[in-house]
Amino acid sequence: MRLHAYRRLAGWRLLLILTPWMLSRLLFSEAVPALELPQGWKGRAREGSGYLLLGPPLEFDLLGQRQRAHLGYLPRLGHYLTQPIVLNMPPYDSPEAVFSAWNGVIEARDASMQRLHRDCPWQRELSRREFFGRLRERTT
Repeated sequence: MRLHAYRRLAGWRLLLILTPWMLSRLLFSEAVPALELPQGWKGRAREGSGYLLLGPPLEFDLLGQRQRAHLGYLPRLGHYLTQPIVLNMPPYDSPEAVFSAWNGVIEARDASMQRLHRDCPWQRELSRREFFGRLRERTT
């Protein structure tokens, strides 16, 4: 497991986590967020429950944009959100290969944003559509 790109943004702590089964973004709120938790997902209700790779999906606003993530809970960490980026790890022979592909997507997006004279802090992060689109370009 590797952690990468830790930062704070608009009351959230964000980081990338690479495991043998996925690359994803984790979001931890620095305060109690105004999120409606599904039935059975309050902290005490989740204690003693088994770990789920991806919990129920939630939608929320971050920097004026609607986001979607999966709710998670661990007793030591509390509630957190997961945004899967890559769920198919076999094409990569090393963690460096995954992060190299990710960095290529970020560079392409930054260049596009600069060319269009746009600035969107949230879009400085990676979306799955961009990641896979960039990989398709490399293989064709």
